[in-house]
Amino acid sequence: PTIVGLTAWRWSVYCSVLVGLGSALFVVRHTRTLEEAGRFELLDATVVGRQAALSTSLLVTFGANVVIAALVGGGLIVYGLPVAGSVALGLSVAAVGATFAAIAGVAAQLTESAGTVKGIAVAILGIGYLLRAAGDVGEHNELSWLSPLGWMQQKIGRAHV
Repeated sequence: PTIVGLTAWRWSVYCSVLVGLGSALFVVRHTRTLEEAGRFELLDATVVGRQAALSTSLLVTFGANVVIAALVGGGLIVYGLPVAGSVALGLSVAAVGATFAAIAGVAAQLTESAGTVKGIAVAILGIGYLLRAAGDVGEHNELSWLSPLGWMQQKIGRAHV
């Protein structure tokens, strides 16, 4: 491993946390927050279904995560890192974002308040970060497999960025 590869590997955790948080908050904003503001009544008066807001917010979020994957992977390739590891890192960051968008989508369906959904999403992200950190520190890296952030680290560690 090179110093550049090590830097990319270490940076990927923080990038993934930010992408996961941003993805979750985007879904919350375009589901529960808009509903609490009363804007869904306008949509309900049209021919769109009840799940239109959730479906579109997840699709847009997943699309944004694909763009992030391309930017991360492409940037690392341009910088001279191996293509396989760069693509794996970009896709891993996007997968973490998509996972937390989906978690926020499920939480939005289970609760009535945008604040509660944000709390659930941030709590799961924090727990995931702590599980990944605990798995990396100790000899029992099984804890890392309990977190989407740990999945990314396990896969990237094997791809040798």
